[in-house]
Amino acid sequence: MRFAVFSYIGWHVPRSNIPLGATHERLVELIYDSAEGTSAWTDVISALASELSADLGHLFLIAGDATFTDTCVHGYDLSLNAPYFERFQAEDPRITLGIKNLGRFMSDVDVIDSRQFEASALYNEHLGPGNIRYTLFGMHQIQPDLKAAQAFMRPRSRGPFSHEDVSCLQRLQPHLSRALRLREILNKTRAHASDLRSALDMVPLPLAVVDDKGRFLTANAPAEAMLLKGPAVVLKGQRIAGTRPRDTSAIAQAVAVCCQLATPSTVRPVALQAPPVVTIERLDRRPLSLIFLPLRPRHTLRDVADQKARVVVIFHDPEAGARLSANVVARLHGLTPSEARLAVALAAGDSLTQHASNVGCTDQTCRTHLKHILEKTGTHRQAELVHLLLGNVAIQMASADGVVPGGSASEAAR
Repeated sequence: MRFAVFSYIGWHVPRSNIPLGATHERLVELIYDSAEGTSAWTDVISALASELSADLGHLFLIAGDATFTDTCVHGYDLSLNAPYFERFQAEDPRITLGIKNLGRFMSDVDVIDSRQFEASALYNEHLGPGNIRYTLFGMHQIQPDLKAAQAFMRPRSRGPFSHEDVSCLQRLQPHLSRALRLREILNKTRAHASDLRSALDMVPLPLAVVDDKGRFLTANAPAEAMLLKGPAVVLKGQRIAGTRPRDTSAIAQAVAVCCQLATPSTVRPVALQAPPVVTIERLDRRPLSLIFLPLRPRHTLRDVADQKARVVVIFHDPEAGARLSANVVARLHGLTPSEARLAVALAAGDSLTQHASNVGCTDQTCRTHLKHILEKTGTHRQAELVHLLLGNVAIQMASADGVVPGGSASEAAR
């Protein structure tokens, strides 16, 4: 049966207009605590299911070849789901919609024709007999070859999931994606966790680990080289600092903001909505960016490095090597090739006028592309877009490795 799928624009409440209550704060803390491994995500799924009044819930990690690499569930035994994978997965419209709307959560009644859905074999032979009718679902990209799919389900008697339910998960989506990306970094290092330096050197990005005062604990080779050669960032009294007081102050403030999530607390005035980014201007060179990510108490790096470890600092130097992969950016955010090239250029420090001159188009064309990019990425300003791209570990790692899903590195350069 072919399902009628409604056009989905993405119902979204601006984050700045949403009061962040105690429940939201507790969920955010739980999400970051669960970055340690897949098993800990069962607590997250159970807590979210309770918040959404859902009987069932699951998290699937899906590799590029469509295989399920990790799963955790709430409310049912995954082994009982074998008929779904064997017979119904290929025709499930929720999966199709999730792939087409990466980064968005959706209530099924808003995007799928209810009459056709209830007439389908998927519903009548699998969901209906299990007293499952309504689903709130979404899928987001973790790495170029890895997606996370989440779904929460409840019976007809409970009614469909509301826009408020969708909004609840949408507010948490940046934290879910970031914690899962951090989990992937930790997985890459876990095999060599006894030697922290070797573990960090497995990550191609220049990164350092600091405590709650910004004091340097350890770093991988690319970050050490950057700190030694300066002059934009240096070590002053074992603290990562800029050569100008305002840069040093901005770094200290970013560390303090990250530590709000790195340290357990029952009261939290501000939730971290995006990775703090400090941009440091350099003479005759493009700016250097420092991206800050919190380390929650269960993180392996805190056990291996030092109990004082609180924050990972990622250094982004647009002149240190290849720019972000336009191909990767396009696939992660659903951009056209022209839009992706503009997004990458802006992340590298180019202005709209510079990019227009480089590619041979008008400023107005670039402004139109930028408008579409902001809509597709859920950002509202150019600076917010740049922060999103620079803070995306999946894009950074794929670009550093030259990994381009579905294409070659030379294709990305074009």
